[in-house]
Amino acid sequence: EISLGLVGSEMCIRDRRYSYPIITQLTFTNMKTFICISFCSLLSFQLSAQEPESDIEASTHYESVPDYPQSTTAGTLLGRIVDGFGFRYYWVSKDLRPKDLDYRPSSESRSSLETLSHINYMVIFMENTLMGEVTAFPEPVLDKSYSNLRANTLERIQSISDKLQTMDEESISKLAIKIKAGPDKMEFPIWHLLQGPIGDMYYHLGQVVSFRRTTANPIDPTVQPFFGKRINP
Repeated sequence: EISLGLVGSEMCIRDRRYSYPIITQLTFTNMKTFICISFCSLLSFQLSAQEPESDIEASTHYESVPDYPQSTTAGTLLGRIVDGFGFRYYWVSKDLRPKDLDYRPSSESRSSLETLSHINYMVIFMENTLMGEVTAFPEPVLDKSYSNLRANTLERIQSISDKLQTMDEESISKLAIKIKAGPDKMEFPIWHLLQGPIGDMYYHLGQVVSFRRTTANPIDPTVQPFFGKRINP
């Protein structure tokens, strides 16, 4: 609605809703200053619109993979698988801009934000299993912002890993996956945790990696999952 123009030898600001200038106080003497200030303000606004939503403090979990467990058990092995995912998730989900979060490869596909929400529910699925609780499907729509969703997921991953690493083989063997799909209730042995939610989490995280590349915001190239840290940052 607002435009910049000339009235005689004066610079003016005109509102297109009216037939007359609303400011005519700018002469050629200070025209350069006005244009410079206007341009800087516009540039600042455009850049701020593209900045990723800032990560809240709780999302510092898994910037690197934790130290090696002190022993090799069923619990520490499962915990390490979860830690590896936590590290990948931390970097794959970091610094996503609105355009990254909204991206979807087709109208039938999940967006990046929806995919992260689905990953969060798979993490909740794992957490429910460790607590002996039932996981309901279809999964609910999670009403969380990007930062809150990311922090919540990382905190849950850390909690799952901590729990697993304190469990002995007998406790793990007794775990059961409990699912409620509509009126139907089902129960499966712990093996389905690997081929189900854990496999699903890694699979969908790879999709977000691909989506980020498509929107020209790839993950930090110094991040090395094999070493569990950044190399030569």
